[in-house]
Amino acid sequence: MKVGNRGARARRVTRIAGQILVQRRLEAVEETRVALGAARRLGCEYVVLHLGLPVTQDVPPGDNDRGAVRRSLEALAEASVTAGVPLALEVLPNMLSDPDVILQYFEELELTGAGVCLDFGHAHLLDGAPEAAETLSGHVVTTHVHDNKGVLDNHLVPFEGTIDWPRTLTAMWKIGYAGRFIFEVADHGDAAAVLKRTVGARARLQAILDGLSEPLAFHEAE
Repeated sequence: MKVGNRGARARRVTRIAGQILVQRRLEAVEETRVALGAARRLGCEYVVLHLGLPVTQDVPPGDNDRGAVRRSLEALAEASVTAGVPLALEVLPNMLSDPDVILQYFEELELTGAGVCLDFGHAHLLDGAPEAAETLSGHVVTTHVHDNKGVLDNHLVPFEGTIDWPRTLTAMWKIGYAGRFIFEVADHGDAAAVLKRTVGARARLQAILDGLSEPLAFHEAE
């Protein structure tokens, strides 16, 4: 596994509005259909979906409705197959897209070719990143790498928050993840400094991954 693979192709990120109001929901679905078509023309590997709004933001009345999201997903699953661009449902801190609920979507809906974008920072705001990896084993197709201190979704550089990165990457190794690790850090007013720290964090994460890939040595008893 490699962190920050330069060969990463473009991804399109869009949000399914989990609204009860029919017109607003249908508009959001149609916008996502258009995004899928654009993603196909751009050669994207998948479209990453936000299912509703995270609880760390103000959620308008009528939004984040699970029934509305299910209907949207059913419509978009067909559009995804037609476009030839798979969906990747992103883990978010809300009742629509925590790991257990996302797993239910895969069990109950026909989501051909779809997978999960495991956002480590968002998972940390829930029950934990390693736990999310284990729950979603077999479905993770991409990641968002950033950190926080378990309260705010502030997209810190890895190792500047409280995520246990050795344990998290060990969980990813255990589930057989072989995809990309894509940084999604915020500049917080000093992009150059954040980029420099991110480069350092990348080296630390890669060292953890390299250690996991080395076979264990069994020593002969003396």
